[in-house]
Amino acid sequence: GIGRHAAVRVLPAGDQIVTGVSVWPAQPTVLWGVEGAVLLRTFLQAEDSVSFLDVSSCGRKLVTTGRWADMFVWDVATGQLEHRFRVQRDIVGGAALSWGGASIASFAERLVLLWHGRTGRLLRTDDMDGEIAAMATVDRAGGF
Repeated sequence: GIGRHAAVRVLPAGDQIVTGVSVWPAQPTVLWGVEGAVLLRTFLQAEDSVSFLDVSSCGRKLVTTGRWADMFVWDVATGQLEHRFRVQRDIVGGAALSWGGASIASFAERLVLLWHGRTGRLLRTDDMDGEIAAMATVDRAGGF
């Protein structure tokens, strides 16, 4: 069954959920069918557990972050790892994907960082006035 998980997101169609656990040794992120909690696919970041995860508004991309501050971008339909961004330790507190995964916003304490979703290049860094605890993406229509 689904069990206890640290991060959960519902895919846009509402018929699937993705879950991740932040335990050691690393456990896979899992895509489940909502009806009957059927395991559909797993995503394993081999040497790292999942701290945060997000699904793009279109439902095609998944981003996971781990305790070692790497970001992983996955194709939801195939389960294939598309990109692994090796970033500075402790720089990724969480992440959110844009529509289709073209860009990724991440945060660490007071910083918001914007990354190119395909190359992993850091595009900009903004220092906010207070510590950031969470972030969300806005879809193309302006909703969450």
